[in-house]
Amino acid sequence: MSRTKKLAANTVLFAISNFGSKILNFLLVPFYTRVLSTEQYGTTDIIITTVSMLLPFVTVSMADAALRFAMDPEVDSKRAFSSALAVIFAGNAAALGIVPLTIHFLALDGYWFYVYVILFANSLYSLAAQFSRGISKNVQFAAAGVLQTLVLVTSNILLIAVFHFGIEGYLYSLILSYLIPFLFLFFASKLYKYLTPKLDKKIVVQMVKYALPLIPNTIFWWAMNAMDKYVISFYYGKSLNGLYAVSHKIPTILNTVNIIFFQAWQLSAIEEVRSKDRKEYYASVFRYLSTFMLWVMSAIMFILRPLFALWTTPEYYDAWKCTPILLFATLFMSFSSFWGSNFIALKKTGGILKSAAIGAAINLGLNFLLIPRFELYGAAAATMVGFLATWLVRVWDSRKEITVSFDLKFFIPAAIIIIAQVPLLHTQYYTAFQGAAFAAVSVICFFSMRDMLSGVAGKLFSKLRSKKK
Repeated sequence: MSRTKKLAANTVLFAISNFGSKILNFLLVPFYTRVLSTEQYGTTDIIITTVSMLLPFVTVSMADAALRFAMDPEVDSKRAFSSALAVIFAGNAAALGIVPLTIHFLALDGYWFYVYVILFANSLYSLAAQFSRGISKNVQFAAAGVLQTLVLVTSNILLIAVFHFGIEGYLYSLILSYLIPFLFLFFASKLYKYLTPKLDKKIVVQMVKYALPLIPNTIFWWAMNAMDKYVISFYYGKSLNGLYAVSHKIPTILNTVNIIFFQAWQLSAIEEVRSKDRKEYYASVFRYLSTFMLWVMSAIMFILRPLFALWTTPEYYDAWKCTPILLFATLFMSFSSFWGSNFIALKKTGGILKSAAIGAAINLGLNFLLIPRFELYGAAAATMVGFLATWLVRVWDSRKEITVSFDLKFFIPAAIIIIAQVPLLHTQYYTAFQGAAFAAVSVICFFSMRDMLSGVAGKLFSKLRSKKK
């Protein structure tokens, strides 16, 4: 299978896994906004955000290391998996002392046990999922993603709507949504065959050395995505944070595109890292990614206000006003992830750390500067600028290793129109304006991707002709 076909096949496979989960989670928002108050929803969001913060410390980013080392032909996969699992168990044991203190500091004392169990279940599932990808169990990985969604949706409806467990029901659902897919992967990917009592200290050291820069990188990445929620809660309370959490949900559509592509691209980037034409290959792939991301952004702008009116209760409706800024933040995050995959493929994780640290520092400073003055708008703007800075630093630092060019004759006009769509959302005839803007962006994106689209269409046409014969 050619590298292009393999990338496309993996993208489709991961799309099946992610789109189901992301779409169903997106569709659950009206359910959450009706059964949970803004304060309750804000509390659950803070809990999930805290788990995301603690995860890289507790696991020492072993899930990421397991993926990279599983794809290294010079490393014994059994020892890599067992080493990662041993580190994760040790980290979770240490977390028994960390979690209660963290939860007490956040004034959420009644939830520390839930946070710990979610953290433990998440760490196991993350390792199983990433290692499955590393040993080419992509079908099992995708199936686990679908299973996770089904478990989360079913348990949420039962525990919150039927049994009225409230926040606790939501947290129980999260625990089940990690544990059950982990067990599925453990047997479906036959991970039990990779367990060995003989740990190789050399491999452990190599994996930890690789993963250590990823810990602060993950924290900095988390800070750009989540620190604003803590600052909002500090200044204005959890109720306003509930609104901000909802405004983040629409950009998850764009982020889903990024996640699907990144999961497939990460594998291709590692496999193609030593190829002679990797610069040209990376550039062509980025052109298609950036074009498609811009088109999705424009489409979201087009339906944004009507979608919020149908999707949320009046209590949450005004959250749409922050969403356009967060869409740009997601776009820059996507570009940052693309450049970050180059560092991962080359095992130069220090470059990822540097750029993320700069972006997080800018984001944090802007949070305290802008949120007291502009509330949710300030939080969204700080996130956008933080991801933009991260991306620009990565472009500069990787210029010697790889140069990825923009197709400016298409990128600039599309970007200008999308920027113009933001103020148009506040006009009286926004639907007509947004429709015209989306149509223009669609035409530009079509011409940008016409070579790929014509190639796909040609292959489909030839297959249809061969079948008729």
